Amino acid sequence: MHQPKTTPRSHGPGKHCVISQELKQSKADTPDIIIEFPSRLDEVLARPDVKKETDRIKRANLITRHLQEHSAKDQAKIIGALKALKLPDSTEVKSFWICNCISVAKIPKRKIESLTKTKVGSDCSIREAAVMTVKGNSIFGPGKSSSSSSSPPSPPLNNWAMNKIGLEPSVWNSLKAHGEGIVVAAIDSGAYAQHESLVHRMRPQNSGSTSWYDPVGGSPTPIDINGHGTAVLSIMIGDHNSVGVAPRATWIACRHTDQRQAQEQHTLACAQWVANENPNIVCNSYGALRYGHVEQSYVNVIRTWDALNIHHVFAQGNSGPHCGTGETPADLPIAYSVGSINVQDEPAISSSRGPSLVPGGGIKPHLSAPGENVGVASNTAPNAYMLNSGTSFAAPYVAGVMALILSSHEVTRGSMGTDITVSDMRNFINHHLRQPAVPLDPLVRTRSCYSLPFGADTNAAYGHGILNVRNMNMLFNAVAPQPMQGVTYTI
Repeated sequence: MHQPKTTPRSHGPGKHCVISQELKQSKADTPDIIIEFPSRLDEVLARPDVKKETDRIKRANLITRHLQEHSAKDQAKIIGALKALKLPDSTEVKSFWICNCISVAKIPKRKIESLTKTKVGSDCSIREAAVMTVKGNSIFGPGKSSSSSSSPPSPPLNNWAMNKIGLEPSVWNSLKAHGEGIVVAAIDSGAYAQHESLVHRMRPQNSGSTSWYDPVGGSPTPIDINGHGTAVLSIMIGDHNSVGVAPRATWIACRHTDQRQAQEQHTLACAQWVANENPNIVCNSYGALRYGHVEQSYVNVIRTWDALNIHHVFAQGNSGPHCGTGETPADLPIAYSVGSINVQDEPAISSSRGPSLVPGGGIKPHLSAPGENVGVASNTAPNAYMLNSGTSFAAPYVAGVMALILSSHEVTRGSMGTDITVSDMRNFINHHLRQPAVPLDPLVRTRSCYSLPFGADTNAAYGHGILNVRNMNMLFNAVAPQPMQGVTYTI
């Protein structure tokens, strides 16, 4: 099991940054690094003004402001030291409040050691940045942005996935909700906004918000070079050709990948942008092959999203079928992760299995959903569709169902009262919106990961089971108000 290279110490004056052994051993002449400080979230959440605020948006604004103040104070001396180094123009320094961390791209390695001589007021660690990849198995066609070109419409998809999760017109109708009023976000390769399934669902922009951000290339309008993000968005909210779970929700998107890889500074930029835009849900179909690693920056990001009541879903990864192959950040205990199944209810061969290798990580994935040859929007033409595979395309089915639950809750808010919290949502889905984890995965039946004590109908291939919403309306109205208040989901 791979343990973190540095251990946070208590707050106090006169501390110095510690360089991880992994970074010391790196052969890169100009590595990308992340400088991490302790999270101040617990201090912020304990503040009286935050504790008494019940409005979701106002509370989020308070949390954001206080975290910004703390990070500015914690990071000030290192920011000053970086400026004093007179770094080359190719080196890019960015400060993030969401993780209380600093990214430095392409810093000459010989200059990193000098940062350890600066006294700081809290613990500080320096590690090499991670590289993320999107979690689909195929590269899509040429990128599109605002093209008005068209092609003959694709035939209707025989989308087995919608049938598998039990999403029928009767479910939408009985819920009296199709995602209305809910905003979903994707941190991905971008979005082909002119696709017919997305073009009417992008959140309208106003003076206080944006619906698109591209820290990679700075494109002012949505673009998707490989189509991965377009596909993910279409599963969540696509309103054509029966691809979308919540077809009346709206979307926002942040591009963090160039082709298929994402530098960590771009992923963190997107994560912070999502926090600033405060959508209801964010889908994360990416990961890094760093088994057992605990990247504190991602722990801080996810905890901050939770505090802001932004529901999140992560693709478990495509490194299966062996046990313990979940990718980071999905493998973190607090990341709600989704594995992939095929039309026979079997875990996809490539779907990463649990258990988590992170200390205390427990069961992974948390849930499974269709992810093999599922129907998605393509970025090749405004009315083009295709089939694709990977846990990337399982995660958005769960995110879309979250949008339906939140949308239905908006309708019934008078009887239920408060917002559905992140832990409430997980409880409800894991306990009520799933088909138990049978048949057993033959690839893990005889391996140690299957025998772990997760429960009779829970294992390290399916998690709690397969997403199924067929009886959601009955359960939501009859069961949810009780379990969703007072049940603590342990991860």
